[in-house]
Amino acid sequence: MVVCAIFVIQGLQSGFNIGLLKPSVCLLVFLSLIWFGDQVGSFTGYVGRGGNIDVESPGWMVCSLGWILLIGVPLIGSWLS
Repeated sequence: MVVCAIFVIQGLQSGFNIGLLKPSVCLLVFLSLIWFGDQVGSFTGYVGRGGNIDVESPGWMVCSLGWILLIGVPLIGSWLS
């Protein structure tokens, strides 16, 4: 959460630099998967473009996906650059 806040503050101080706000949005999505794993996993129904979720996902699985994305994306990004 602190990293997201730092990205947002730097983005606003630099004249609303959209390049600094994009990572904070990604981090907030990943953190929401961790914090609200049970609620996100219990979602079923229509998701758009003809998609339909029939079965609930376990909360621990959604939470672990959030951790994998939160840690894995920066590691892969640093490894590729």
